[in-house]
Amino acid sequence: MDWHTARRIPTFRRESWLYVSHQPPDRLVIFVHGFMGKSVKTWRQFDAGGGVSDWWRKSDMLFFGYSSLSDSVAATSNRLRQLLFDFYPHPPTGPLFLDNSPIRPHIEMPYKELVIVGHSLGGLVVRCALLYIAENWHKPHSGAESPPPDVLSARVFLFSPATGGFRPSGKVALARELGLLRFAELRLNMAPAYLELAVNSATLNSIRTRTRTLLDEFGNEGLQALRPTVLFANPDDVVNYDTYWHDTQHDSQDGRSHSSVCKPNQSYWAPWYMVEANVARIRVERDRVHQA
Repeated sequence: MDWHTARRIPTFRRESWLYVSHQPPDRLVIFVHGFMGKSVKTWRQFDAGGGVSDWWRKSDMLFFGYSSLSDSVAATSNRLRQLLFDFYPHPPTGPLFLDNSPIRPHIEMPYKELVIVGHSLGGLVVRCALLYIAENWHKPHSGAESPPPDVLSARVFLFSPATGGFRPSGKVALARELGLLRFAELRLNMAPAYLELAVNSATLNSIRTRTRTLLDEFGNEGLQALRPTVLFANPDDVVNYDTYWHDTQHDSQDGRSHSSVCKPNQSYWAPWYMVEANVARIRVERDRVHQA
């Protein structure tokens, strides 16, 4: 059964896709792919979550696309930040129509919840976008008495995020994972985002330090989005296993590679349930129970 209708959302350099639920949804789930990833393909089969539980059937899914070879972390984060405010809590009505008819009833209803999911470089982009939003709210001239924006209450899940940068062997491993061995090393070195993922780069250190400063001051009050749940692949020979002190929880998934840890399927249910149930690691035994 089809639970969603896919609608193309034009974005800078790359297209994004909104999977519109056929029933009034409770939430919006936004996906941000990693280096050289694709807006939807990176996440296969997250878009089939309607066959897993009613939670996914009552979710709109927005797959954000961007050019990781051309754009810096800051530039991509700025576009993601704008998209967050464009779609939450009230989605634009245009994508909710097909052939001049609404895809579902009550298209004017706002979302009750925001969930953001990132992979690899996308995890860093998510952290950066949410940090910018939090800092803009906290600026002295913005009024310290005003409550944080709704998007900062989002639940955030990161799969093998590039928080700690690429491993020393990450370039070769990344090329192998993505089937990019034909790309010359020079091509990767020309990508701004790739250079920013060097261990202890100014970008990595800045995002970490500024996030910690905010959370040390405010704790979790209204800033839930800055404290993600993190799941790493094991082994992961592309990125360093690294998290922030304030992250909600972190774990690793044995037997999953950097590129496969975020791709659920009928024999690997963990990503679906991690996002739905807010649990970093879903045991293999539970996967077998739901597969039976």
